[in-house]
Amino acid sequence: MQNCKVFETYDTELLAESITWLQWETEDKCAVKSMHESTISDALDALREQLEPFLAHCFIKRKQSVAFESCRSSVSQHTALKQVDFFENYSSQYQDEIQSAHWHFRQISVFTCVVWVDNTSHSYALITDYLSHDKYAVYTFLHVILAKIK
Repeated sequence: MQNCKVFETYDTELLAESITWLQWETEDKCAVKSMHESTISDALDALREQLEPFLAHCFIKRKQSVAFESCRSSVSQHTALKQVDFFENYSSQYQDEIQSAHWHFRQISVFTCVVWVDNTSHSYALITDYLSHDKYAVYTFLHVILAKIK
């Protein structure tokens, strides 16, 4: 990790001034932006609390990126590299639905995948009404995608 100094010298009058800032927080498993109002000193304390986890996140992201690029550059005709993700579940609605239909909608899940084979990329998006993002869904989707590649 890195060591950093926020201030070399502290201006106590400045640190006591009131400010307003926005901060991402988790409420009921959802990320929400909330407004805070306090002193500059309190804002710096909140920032310091987040600094170490943020630097750890950046470190891991950089290492993963280097490893991914290394794998991608070594793909041949006998190997494949897959990058997969689930989108959030979406609610499907009709463009000109009647009012009562607004409360009765179906959800879908979107599974995306990019496959690199022999320096060529192939993109896939599979749509399903199976809403669980579990190992069974991943296996099924990858089985379909790999069958198309072969």
